[in-house]
Amino acid sequence: MTHDSEYGIGGSRPASRQVRPAVPVPWILSGPGLAGLRARAAQVRDFVADHAEYGIEEIGLSLALDGGTADAADGAGSMRAALVAADRDAFLGQLDVLAQGGTGPGVVTGKPAGDQRVVFVFPGHGGQWAGMARELRESSAVFRETMRRCVEAITPFIDWSLDDVLNDVPGAPGLDRVDVAQPALFAMMVSLAAMWRSHGVVPAAIVGQSVGEIAAVTVAGGLSLTDGAHLVAVWSQAEARLQGRGDVAAVSLPAGQVRERIARRGGQLDLAGINGPRSVLVSGDSRAVEELLLELAAEGVRARKVPMGSPSHSRQMDEVEEFLLDNLRFLAPRAARVPCYSSTTGGEVDTARLDAAYWYRNLRQTMRFDSAIRELTESGHRLFVEVSPHPVLTLAVQEIAADQGIDARALDTIRRGEGSLSRYLLALSRLHVCGPRPDWRTVFAGVEVKGLKLPASVTTLVPGSAQGDGDTSWAGQVLSMSAWERERHLLALVTALTADVTGTRQGGELPSGRDFKALGLDSIGALELRNRLSEATGLKLPATIVFDHPTPASLAGRLRAEVLGEET
Repeated sequence: MTHDSEYGIGGSRPASRQVRPAVPVPWILSGPGLAGLRARAAQVRDFVADHAEYGIEEIGLSLALDGGTADAADGAGSMRAALVAADRDAFLGQLDVLAQGGTGPGVVTGKPAGDQRVVFVFPGHGGQWAGMARELRESSAVFRETMRRCVEAITPFIDWSLDDVLNDVPGAPGLDRVDVAQPALFAMMVSLAAMWRSHGVVPAAIVGQSVGEIAAVTVAGGLSLTDGAHLVAVWSQAEARLQGRGDVAAVSLPAGQVRERIARRGGQLDLAGINGPRSVLVSGDSRAVEELLLELAAEGVRARKVPMGSPSHSRQMDEVEEFLLDNLRFLAPRAARVPCYSSTTGGEVDTARLDAAYWYRNLRQTMRFDSAIRELTESGHRLFVEVSPHPVLTLAVQEIAADQGIDARALDTIRRGEGSLSRYLLALSRLHVCGPRPDWRTVFAGVEVKGLKLPASVTTLVPGSAQGDGDTSWAGQVLSMSAWERERHLLALVTALTADVTGTRQGGELPSGRDFKALGLDSIGALELRNRLSEATGLKLPATIVFDHPTPASLAGRLRAEVLGEET
């Protein structure tokens, strides 16, 4: 992928610097199939163990420069891996794990997909968390400079300090206020997008959900940074006028079934948004929302209140129409430099026509994020990156694609409580193993190889590598086992991967009968576990499989049924 300095906001690369030993860096590897990748990991491990004179940055840059040749030789059977760590011993441990065919924290593997176009996804409310910008402002020059520009752009339109909010200074206004959360999220998303671009990841399309469309259109060039900042301030101030007078609930049911329940409540509720086949938002009167949640809980339907405290995308927003239109007369929208898709229209939009009336509709009417994603997948897009401080829409994107029978991937950037450079580099690594090649040299700016020569890459098939991603051999092994061995093997796989995802590192010691939530797996972890199981087994598993089978024993039983072709 190429770097486009003309694109969007703050796309400059970080200045040359000497990488400090404590700073995490990525090591990338590839090989012909799983066996070839394991062989390459063992090869690199031995080289690193024998050459203490080379630092982790020098080795990382050499691996990055070496990777292109290996990928070209691997062809269709190529497998990739990326390791992220901050010291030599950690890398040696990760290489050992990979050489033995295992996985673990800081290790990602994958088979490059055919379509390598990337779609940036910008969510609305829900991804904010205290201190979300602190670590990246310290460790990333691109993030820090773009955030400085965002703060500068937003400050004239607010009466509180965005810097204090981002630094979680005592006494600063809380992120529970929508007029605080939305400008903060805007600044985060624009700054994270600049980081992706600085490493050569330029999107082929951009999609926004609700107020997230403002950041999306700004990043795409359809609004100046100043106009985007002004717009998000006014939009959030309009919403804040109704804070405390309503709520939004997320419901795991098809839209049709939710509409029937709304109709029974005499205009107290509205369908606020459709995020996926079984992912719907309901907005309106607080008491009516509570009653709906109690009704759904009694029926065993997953549903929760969204912590925002205002009835967005409901008829109550009619009260702020005049305020919004009067305060958005300054807008000067323009044509974007990259295709933009909208949850307001459910498809591609001409950003030059996004006037004040459009942004009122964005706040008032039902969001059709699902339709926008369907249009993107139908036009061939398969790889989505959620550019936010915590993933809100990754599960919805994969559910939509699965509903269409399409194999798509949705990746996050950072996560709640995990806003470090290591977490971002892991996200960049996950993108790399899916196919798109970031410009890894930008990560190693200022590093010199100094004559380091790695052993030649494994570029020919080795025993077992004819299976690309392990699906055939893996299913064959399970089918050849006895019933008892099969149950034990599948349960061990589920518990080991659960331990990796949750960071418990207990493997098979995890209680197989306890539910995943009690084991520390949140909704994002559930999606990651599903993806890891798909990679390990070669099976196309539903995005909601972990929710539908909430214990390791139950999930292992589902895997057995998939392998054996049993009805589920």
